[in-house]
Amino acid sequence: MKTFVTRFRAGKGYKWWVLGMIMIGTFMAVLDITVVNVGMPAIMGAFRVGISTAEWVITAYMITMTLMLPTAGWLADKFGNKRVYIVGMFLFTLGSWLCGRAWTLTEWNLERAVAAIADVVRTEGVERIVLGLPKNMDGTEGPRAEKSRAVARLLTEATGLEVVLWDERRSSIEAHGILHANGRKEKKHRQTVDAVAASLILEGYLGTLR
Repeated sequence: MKTFVTRFRAGKGYKWWVLGMIMIGTFMAVLDITVVNVGMPAIMGAFRVGISTAEWVITAYMITMTLMLPTAGWLADKFGNKRVYIVGMFLFTLGSWLCGRAWTLTEWNLERAVAAIADVVRTEGVERIVLGLPKNMDGTEGPRAEKSRAVARLLTEATGLEVVLWDERRSSIEAHGILHANGRKEKKHRQTVDAVAASLILEGYLGTLR
């Protein structure tokens, strides 16, 4: 193995492999910053947050980069430039993949989301919480329904209130229909469809109280 590595490094094409890796890393860093800036409106719509919350994505990225510049130099001196560069590329790719898998900005910290809801409950004097229960179309419950029940238990523990689980099987379909009927373009449905669906869930529950 060492013989192969030695011969590879001594080859004429080795310098081009090094140049290619540096260019890929630089391109990924520039692309990441550009995509976040250009995609900020889409991020706000997809995660249903305001600019004051979404701008923390850029702020956190810049702070992390500023802190990592001297740290990366120190690590490179201690462990070697190539090793630190390869590890950095791997962590960067892994972090980007995890961000792409996230459904909301608070998905990775459910406890914080529940605490925020509990604060709203206390300040607004909420007496009951209605939470959508995403059943399958045949009425059975899958992983998403189990997550909803888990969130309901956490909300009950945090607030002491009853959490009503409401069947939301057709809420999204009806929400898309309402948006389409009001002239909203299909591409823009994602920005408001969840809010409309939540209104339908609440309307359906309130209808049973009359």
